[in-house]
Amino acid sequence: MLFRSTAPAALMRDSLRPYVTMGGGWMHVGMSDLRGVLGLSDTFGAWSVGGGATGRTGRRTSVRFDLRRLQTLTQGHARIVGFDGPRLRFWRASVGLSLHY
Repeated sequence: MLFRSTAPAALMRDSLRPYVTMGGGWMHVGMSDLRGVLGLSDTFGAWSVGGGATGRTGRRTSVRFDLRRLQTLTQGHARIVGFDGPRLRFWRASVGLSLHY
């Protein structure tokens, strides 16, 4: 599930239109080593929150900039001696170009 809200084009005219996103879902994590000793496969509930901006650069093109924080809701069940279960937290930045037909 994802929620995205963008500033109205009529309000922003030809400038960048900022937006915010938030959502939740599932994140699958898998890891293996050559000997099969430290393998891990788990699925976590996860959430995401972020924001960015999108804007037209021409009649048929636009650009998008995005920064998001993704994080699991709980720790995983797999444990390694001396460590808690895995928990993922990271930031993701992206830039995109859209072509309009």
